[in-house]
Amino acid sequence: MKRLFGKKKKAATTAPESPSSSNRPFQPVTSSSQTKSQQSLSVKPAYLNLQEFTLPPQAYSVFATARDEEIHLDRCRRCSNVFVHTFMEWTTKIIAGIPPPHHEYTAISYVWGDYILLPLKCTNCKTKFRIPMHSAYRFRRLMMMTANSGDTVWLDALSIDQEDDEEKAKVLAVMGDIYSRAKTVAVLFPEGDRDGFHLVYDLTQAATAINNNKLEFSQSGQDGHPDTRLQELSKVCADFYGMLDQLDLTLYRYTYWRRAWTFQEWALARNLSITWEGGMPLNLVPVKTTILHAATLTAVYAFSQGAYATIKMGFPQAAVPGKFETLRRLFPDEEAFNPPGMVDEKQLVFDMLMSSMSFGSALGLRAAKGRDLSRLADPEPVHELYDLRPGLPLSAEERFRHRLCMALHSFGMSKREARYEADLVNCWASMCNIRCRYNVHDSYAVALQEMLHSLRTNHGVQVFNFHVTTSGASGEVDTLFQEYARPHDQCNARGKFNDVPIFSGRADTAVHLRLAIEKPLVLPRLTGSGVQLRKIKGAAIEFVVPLTNKEEVLYHMSTAVSGTADQFVFGNVLSNISDVLEVASLDSLQRSSLVIVSIPLLSDSPDANAKYQELGGLVVWAVVPTIGLNGSFVARESLNGTLVLAGPGPDNAGDGRGNGQWAVLAYLTLTDHQSGTLLLPVDVHGLDCPCPADHGVGYMNLTLKSPVRRGVVNGALLDDRIIRGVVRFEPASCTAY
Repeated sequence: MKRLFGKKKKAATTAPESPSSSNRPFQPVTSSSQTKSQQSLSVKPAYLNLQEFTLPPQAYSVFATARDEEIHLDRCRRCSNVFVHTFMEWTTKIIAGIPPPHHEYTAISYVWGDYILLPLKCTNCKTKFRIPMHSAYRFRRLMMMTANSGDTVWLDALSIDQEDDEEKAKVLAVMGDIYSRAKTVAVLFPEGDRDGFHLVYDLTQAATAINNNKLEFSQSGQDGHPDTRLQELSKVCADFYGMLDQLDLTLYRYTYWRRAWTFQEWALARNLSITWEGGMPLNLVPVKTTILHAATLTAVYAFSQGAYATIKMGFPQAAVPGKFETLRRLFPDEEAFNPPGMVDEKQLVFDMLMSSMSFGSALGLRAAKGRDLSRLADPEPVHELYDLRPGLPLSAEERFRHRLCMALHSFGMSKREARYEADLVNCWASMCNIRCRYNVHDSYAVALQEMLHSLRTNHGVQVFNFHVTTSGASGEVDTLFQEYARPHDQCNARGKFNDVPIFSGRADTAVHLRLAIEKPLVLPRLTGSGVQLRKIKGAAIEFVVPLTNKEEVLYHMSTAVSGTADQFVFGNVLSNISDVLEVASLDSLQRSSLVIVSIPLLSDSPDANAKYQELGGLVVWAVVPTIGLNGSFVARESLNGTLVLAGPGPDNAGDGRGNGQWAVLAYLTLTDHQSGTLLLPVDVHGLDCPCPADHGVGYMNLTLKSPVRRGVVNGALLDDRIIRGVVRFEPASCTAY
């Protein structure tokens, strides 16, 4: 019987005795120098022995003698428009500024951490300057993260002139292009991330074993091999997905993935090579393409073959989309994968019904035209593997929206850390090339305000707000933006909404209620123009219930919830609301109240006398601070056209007749058992045609869409339900500041 995996090649544990014996002091073993059998791995991925990847003590003296030792450069920006560094006969070129078009380079990704101003000197022109860098050792380590001597890199600390604010702004505005156009992104894991590095390394080993046996995942590949061979491959596949789950669960522990900037660099990379700061300096391991290749092979195979699959993954067919979604979150690839919120739900239903014929929407692949696997080199990018390139959006606007969704989804996987608050916005905004004013000393709220203004005005993107989280600039900014920037799991069903709340205006009910309750009492102060308010005729506050009175809250919420809870696919969302109230702190419940509002809805087709017929009252809700609501009213805000509860602002009580300073108090929402919780947009330009607006009315056309569940093979698409009608405006408008 042909052996499935070859023996593991023993790794060197010490450096060469004399650095001069080789151009590179610690020569890595590259796959190009191995035979095919040597590339194969053991059945159980061989977890790294720490001794194999521990940097020998003499290496530190080779790389640096002092943390602030002066670094000598052969050339610098001033004398040659490029930096050149040579150490131990290894030369690296460093791009100055923005990389030129079609220029091949490696982008370096690492955690800045605590840094000093490291002194550098150009031996050619004698220029001296300093850059932010942890130590001379780390700088030299970064300079050797290339495949060959003479290769070019882009290193943010040196490539960006740290003294030139104008250049900083220009580079930050195209940071996404810099990392996505690099041939590869070389990642240096910090010493404290040893386990994370080992986990990704082992994941790559398992992926390599899968890729070496890729023909087994085609119908023509399984040609009578003994069962033991397929059992071995099944074990490797189960290990692969087990490690993927482990990485997903432990990601928050590792400094590299917690930092705001580095994860975005990881997300945009076409390919990734990794090494560990506590290990051999030059053992760069290519990981991203290898892992994506293996995951796509196995996921497509398991989903399309179903019960007929002879290679087992360790989980049922229905779990394949969820497992692959984990892969897409951890290793984003904008060329291969559709971002969250860009799902064709009708095609998704077809995939679930006909999984043997179609799998693109179910797995989030841009296209699903398979290729002859035997003709592919190993590894190939995923978009080459399945002819995905035609599915990539062609227009700049579409590509921007897709990258924005991907960046926000990746960023929101876990809590991020940054040296400056503003970088929690600037990092992903720059990765999407959003042009706006960058100031690292801005507060998070101010940075978010700048970015949202650019998104809405420069890119034409509608971004919904769900909560009032600022004082001033009323209705402009929701600082809980990140909580709504990725698809929510549906609390009362085993599934996930297929859209992004900030773009669709739909959120999960439990998530929305929890965030409304936990909203901070003290709000950051912003300066802005605010929004215009149009009062809704006949709208009224029906009940105000303290959240501490849980029975009353649940009773009144039951009047504001529509749809059917069949207890099979959709549970009763009131149970989830009760759970949120049970775990909320007493302090947060005491400072908030539930408000039930009724809004008269009229027929959108006037009769011969131009009169709109009453359809009934729409019952909606919001959570507001437990304060007096005297003078409050229901209105349409002008930024996104959603219905809000407004009232006297904190600086001026007004007189209850529209005079004085007003503020948005809360965003009104409608909750449905099947469709989640939705904002209430009202259009002033008509529903079906670009006819002249009737300035006395606004048009509501709210679609209650039940999300299609990827995990339910042979699932069905439920019919959409539509709330359609007209609301009347009061003649006068006012401004919320």
